[in-house]
Amino acid sequence: MLSTEKYEFDPSYRGQTGSSIGVSTVGFRSNKYNPNEWHENNYAKYYQAFTDRDEAEKQRWQATRTENETLALSQQTQALSTKKLQQRLHDVNFWKFELNRMIEDVRNETDLLVAQKKRLTNALDATEAPLHIATECLANRERRYGEDRVHDPVDIALMKEVEIINNVQNLLRQTIMTSEQQIRANRNAKQNLEMDWSNKWEASIADAKATNRRNEDVDIMFYPGVARNYDNQSTPESWAQNSHDNIVNGQNQLMASIQLRSLIDSILVDISRDMREQADVVETEFGRRIAEMSDAMQKMIYNMRETLKAIAETEKKIDSLRASIRSKEAPLKVAQTRLNDRRARPGIESCHDPAQDHLIGEVYQLSQSIDNLTGELREAESNLKKLHDDHQMFVKEIEMKKNSLYIDQQKCFLLMDYPKYFKYFCIFTLFILIVYAVITRPYSYALRSLHISLVELYTRRDPFSTNTSLVNGTNSVVNNDLPLVTSEFHTRRSVYHPQLPIHIFTQNLSLIGNNSKLILLGNGFFGDRTWEGAGSGGKTSAQRMTSLYCPFLSDRCDITHDFSRFLQADAVVYHLRDGIDMNRAKEKRLPNQRFVFALWESPAHTPNLQSYRQFFNWTMSYRFESHVITSYYSGNAYVHTSSDYYRAMLNENSTRKLNLKTRLPDHRPSDEVLQKKKLGTAAALISNCGGSSKRLEFIRGLQRYIDVKIYGRCGESCPPNINCRQFIAQNYYFILSFENSLCTDYTTEKFFAALEHPVIPVVFGRTNYSAFIPSSGFIDAKQFSTMSVLAKLLNDTRNDKEKYLSYFAWKKDYVWGLGAFFTPFCDLCLRLHLDSKTNVIDDIHKWWFDGTCESATIPK
Repeated sequence: MLSTEKYEFDPSYRGQTGSSIGVSTVGFRSNKYNPNEWHENNYAKYYQAFTDRDEAEKQRWQATRTENETLALSQQTQALSTKKLQQRLHDVNFWKFELNRMIEDVRNETDLLVAQKKRLTNALDATEAPLHIATECLANRERRYGEDRVHDPVDIALMKEVEIINNVQNLLRQTIMTSEQQIRANRNAKQNLEMDWSNKWEASIADAKATNRRNEDVDIMFYPGVARNYDNQSTPESWAQNSHDNIVNGQNQLMASIQLRSLIDSILVDISRDMREQADVVETEFGRRIAEMSDAMQKMIYNMRETLKAIAETEKKIDSLRASIRSKEAPLKVAQTRLNDRRARPGIESCHDPAQDHLIGEVYQLSQSIDNLTGELREAESNLKKLHDDHQMFVKEIEMKKNSLYIDQQKCFLLMDYPKYFKYFCIFTLFILIVYAVITRPYSYALRSLHISLVELYTRRDPFSTNTSLVNGTNSVVNNDLPLVTSEFHTRRSVYHPQLPIHIFTQNLSLIGNNSKLILLGNGFFGDRTWEGAGSGGKTSAQRMTSLYCPFLSDRCDITHDFSRFLQADAVVYHLRDGIDMNRAKEKRLPNQRFVFALWESPAHTPNLQSYRQFFNWTMSYRFESHVITSYYSGNAYVHTSSDYYRAMLNENSTRKLNLKTRLPDHRPSDEVLQKKKLGTAAALISNCGGSSKRLEFIRGLQRYIDVKIYGRCGESCPPNINCRQFIAQNYYFILSFENSLCTDYTTEKFFAALEHPVIPVVFGRTNYSAFIPSSGFIDAKQFSTMSVLAKLLNDTRNDKEKYLSYFAWKKDYVWGLGAFFTPFCDLCLRLHLDSKTNVIDDIHKWWFDGTCESATIPK
């Protein structure tokens, strides 16, 4: 058994070296060890083995420890690498998401900008027709001759139109180039973003693959030399900065593109307005010039006829004078012969007697008469020559005027109206197709498709026309199609201002049948059951329609508030600010009755209308797209003296002895009127101190630059015994006609009541005021970005007399006094006679409220 005792090994020990063994043992010890050496040698081997085992044990323990440590370290390192890869993959996916979102935004914005560019291109193409028309008119007018070849306002307006269109085309081309540059910039930014996204997509695949690697995978192997950094590698900061820069560049291009689209919208609106206004000017000047030319030609024709009459009378007088001269020759011959006979008296018989004196006097008198008659004959012949010259002159002038009138009226004015005549041609063609379909029934389906395509292709769209062809989703009006029947009713604008589809100005009255329509007032008007007498029972239908200024409809309509006549009514009008008994109405309603929605207030002051779904057939409001427009204009109506309505009213006034009175405004206020305007620059008449338009805030901002007074409940009181608006017109240069709500087409008496007075209205509302009067007759405050610019214009206009007076020039051809607040009932009467189309308004609440009002933006 081995001892477990430890021995200390002394390497310096070499055994006993003494001489005590003796000489006798020398021969026996030469190659042998002594026992101690043997034991020592064994002990040394034991010790060496033990030491080696101990070292091996230590090494095994250290190896196990190293194994465990390296295993833990490798697992920890691998887990950390996996985590780092996952974080990196998260970062890559984050930037991928941001890049993808920006790519989508840039793509969508680029599509919108491309669409805007298409609008610009279409607008540029659309300018070619008016430019060709204007240049063609100028070229045609060069074919005038003589004194008619005058540089008149028409020439000036046409040249101005050509200049405006050329400027518009240059602006459109420049904007198209800018949009193309922006589209390229957008696409470059999108390309950079897509390249970055693509790189990140590849990187995410590689990192995801690396992240999902496991020790058990069969496709892992050694790749010597990969564990190093490369010179062209980016840093995390530069990597993130690159994507950030691409996104920032995309955002910059996105914002630039959005601003450019907004600019394009503004440009299109501005150029459309400028071209439309100039076209209106050209049309007005053409109308005025044609009227002047026609008047001059008529005067020429009249004078030529009078000249011909004078020639005939002069020739007759010449013949009479010649006959008179001839009639005097025989008496003269007799007298002279008598004197000659008496010369034969002899001697003393040759006496100077009374007979001699009388014969001499007779000869003298006859000679004098013949001389006088001869002088008159020469004068008459001279005058006859002049009259013939005048006649030839009138013939030439009339031919010249005819040529000029033909050029202006046929070659130019009608050329401007070619879309209208093209529409008439299409309607005529459609009528022929309908007749053909009736005769040849097998083609009716083909005709139906032709009918739709013709209407869609060739009918000129009117921005004021009522759209009743859309169904619930996009519009609140439902149209139930009838069989193919040509309607007698056409929604179109008046030629003269107000350029609205007011039916008494636009409809063909000869199409009205002989039957009478009954209009029932279904409820009150602010509590008044008779609607301020419009439906009073004490009047005849003729009296009612005459009081509404449509006497020509006296036997065609009647208005009543007698609810017992409900079943007789063709239309029932409900005022939405008064209560409506819907159950009663639905119970008594007939299929052919029209329920009419009537409202004069803005949506900001209107109750909820959700309960009136599919209740009304027609609308009767101030909105331009209403079936019957009840604009506040009616209470302050002005009518063009060349309009059919004015001529019809003149005829009615003469025929029926109506004793209608009209008022002519002062279209050029005198110096005396202007000198009385001493109280200030502008004033406003306001009774509602609230309102979403913030008009009082607007006025306070304007007061920082010019003097503005407020009258009414929100300011000072006007002097007694005078109309407040008249007082403002007498003492101020401008009246601020600011509405209390900025709602679509909402325009009240604040604007219309000011037009008859010698004061310029400054308007603030959400409507197209140029539909009511020419744009040269008012100042729109919404067109100014800053308050100081508006104030400067007002001051400059006030101090420039001719510029100030130019705002009243449009009134020259208008008269006031042919209208009442409820005159739109005449339009309702006309529509009942002419419009047989079935119509149900699906969602009146949506039509009235959605997107119709906006919050006010006050200039700085």
